[in-house]
Amino acid sequence: EVYHKVLNIIFGSLKNPSHFGDTLKCGDRILRVLLPGFLIYTVDGEEACGTCAQANHPCPCCLAGKWLLYQLSDKAPLRTQDNMREIFSKAKNATTITAREAILKEYGLHFIKNAFWRISDSDPYAAYSYDMPHAFDSGEWGKHQWPLLLKILTAPQRARLSKKSILLFL
Repeated sequence: EVYHKVLNIIFGSLKNPSHFGDTLKCGDRILRVLLPGFLIYTVDGEEACGTCAQANHPCPCCLAGKWLLYQLSDKAPLRTQDNMREIFSKAKNATTITAREAILKEYGLHFIKNAFWRISDSDPYAAYSYDMPHAFDSGEWGKHQWPLLLKILTAPQRARLSKKSILLFL
């Protein structure tokens, strides 16, 4: 909630220019109408999963149900700014707080407008990008995912897994 409130302040000066443009003199001294926006939104995998993992549709990019995530060849409908706004609006019009929270939780949303929704052509779901410093071969597995996996395994499961996997980290 605080994250989006702060971003709303930071992005405040971009709202109107992103919709209508702003005339600026560029480096070559030519006046151009520019429309600012966000083409890429980078977060690490653990952060992205943490924001949506409890939802029935946990992916930050699509609306695959968590019961279908193993079906990698199936195409799920994309998570878009428009459909998330529609879900937010449906939740806003819910008759009870419990109903509102159930609608939002289904999609990993909270009852606060996404700061990116105000900026034209800045769909955070289409702009979502994997953070390369946290890529599997660059550290996410060993520093983030492996410790999380070990935390949920029982002692016998950890011992068995460690015997098979110790060579991965030598």
